[in-house]
Amino acid sequence: MSATDISTIGVIGSGQMGGGIAQVAATAGIGAIAFDTSEGQLEKCKKLHEKLMARAVEKERMTQDEADAALKRITYTTRMSDLDSVDWIVEAAVENAEIKKKIFAQLAEMHADDDVVLATNTSSISITEIATACGDAADRVVGMHFFNPVPIMKLVEVISGLQTSDEVVQRTVALSERMGKTPLIANDRAGFVSNRAFYAWMEGVAEPEAIDGIMKLGCNFPMGPLRLADFIGLDTCVHIMDVLADGLNNDRYRACPLLKQLVTRQRRIAKRLKWTAIAVACAFALLALWHTGYRLTAPSRAVGVDSTGVPPSNARSDSLTVLAYNIAHGRGLARSNWDGGSATERRQRLDAIASVLREAGADVVVLNEVDFDAPWSGGVDQALVLARAAGYPHVARQRNVDVSLPFFGVKFGNAVLSRFPIRGARLIDLPAYRPAEAFAFGKKQGLLVDLELPNGKPIRAFAVHLDARDEATRVESALRLIAACQESEAPLIAAGDFNAHAPGSAGAPVDATGRNTIKTLVESGRLTPALLGPAESAGFTFPSSTPTRTLDWVFATSHFRATDFRVIDSPLSDHLPVLA
Repeated sequence: MSATDISTIGVIGSGQMGGGIAQVAATAGIGAIAFDTSEGQLEKCKKLHEKLMARAVEKERMTQDEADAALKRITYTTRMSDLDSVDWIVEAAVENAEIKKKIFAQLAEMHADDDVVLATNTSSISITEIATACGDAADRVVGMHFFNPVPIMKLVEVISGLQTSDEVVQRTVALSERMGKTPLIANDRAGFVSNRAFYAWMEGVAEPEAIDGIMKLGCNFPMGPLRLADFIGLDTCVHIMDVLADGLNNDRYRACPLLKQLVTRQRRIAKRLKWTAIAVACAFALLALWHTGYRLTAPSRAVGVDSTGVPPSNARSDSLTVLAYNIAHGRGLARSNWDGGSATERRQRLDAIASVLREAGADVVVLNEVDFDAPWSGGVDQALVLARAAGYPHVARQRNVDVSLPFFGVKFGNAVLSRFPIRGARLIDLPAYRPAEAFAFGKKQGLLVDLELPNGKPIRAFAVHLDARDEATRVESALRLIAACQESEAPLIAAGDFNAHAPGSAGAPVDATGRNTIKTLVESGRLTPALLGPAESAGFTFPSSTPTRTLDWVFATSHFRATDFRVIDSPLSDHLPVLA
């Protein structure tokens, strides 16, 4: 039976994982039978489904009719015999090998005479070991590891045991895709890929809040690894860590006595206690863990300069127009990068942004928060796509974040699109707000690009994206920008998302010594804003839906005289583009 022929799946367990799997299947148009031995747990699962579907309707992710249809596809039962008519089964019981083997022995007997696939959502236990309980059905046992929370996380690890048939693996991949997930095939090794890399993050070199903050802000994870431990429970962490220790024959992966005592005393603080307690407990529990070859790598911070194949344009030497636009990863007005819509919707949004660039007709475009390879945008090199679609022959790109793990990678940063030839590009170090961010991702950097005008004279363009949280960090960045002006006599334009208010405007921040970023730049005498009056008179740039602040600026050295500045009304991002 192919994935397209599957009409009903059975899900064993109605907790966080089992309930999520049933919900995702139903949303994808597949019937789901949720089995659990506890009627109370099933009732909780049903109420949660209703709540989540109502929220999806409220956020316009689905219509009321679609939500009602999805809920009708889910059946809840305490009788395992109700699973004898399903086309596929996913087990999501407690992370315990003996319990799973007992369940699979029952399933193998129930489906001895058909080809129903018996999948397990285990996050660490060997598929080959589970299959030993299934006799002749061992070739139909496969790992189908969803990630928590299931409705949000796109990844599914597909794990083949020693006896799993190739056909079953390919059917599992196809079903995962039908359910809207991204399947990756992993070997049947202790912890598979995700958990061995997941626990390698816990190096103990930063505060718990910093670890989770880095993975949420830098990689746009819905939650950090410590918060995820809170979510899944320390009892599950103990099971996973013991599997890693046994499978890798290395006791440094063994759960520490403190963690086991907490679980043994049924003080399951990962599900019950406050965030501070979970952070401390997890820090102790995971302090002994270190990498198995996988690690959050220090970014290469590479700069790329390319010709796009677009024919050169007739740009002038005596005038220059510059556009600055923080495109927010092409997610539109969504708050999370993962909520930016389907691949088709994201591509349509990129096309719309390209139309804005074409209509503006700027000679140089500075882009912030542009993806070069990110899972939420489908690995699209947005800078190159926009340069080609908007008619720019030259593009320079710089990665402010470059994370490479075996199952996950993120690359995004700044870009400069130009009608003029790009003769060189380099990075200018800017400070990071917190040391942990600098350790994991390197310091935040600006992109300095050397351009050549049609008359052969050089100019420089500085793509700026300053820290969003701390004025002192932004002021230090401003001083480094001023220093860059002094390196050469060539004219310089600095543009982008400065995350800084005009001095004297409402809410304009200052650092501990009373300095303001924009005021620091202006008073240096090196740079002048293209804004031709108070920020309020020219229009605000953020947030784009109801703008109340001017965060996006174009500055230039005294070689230039601003003749116009305007904010373009184009809410394709949370920032509005500015043209000077």
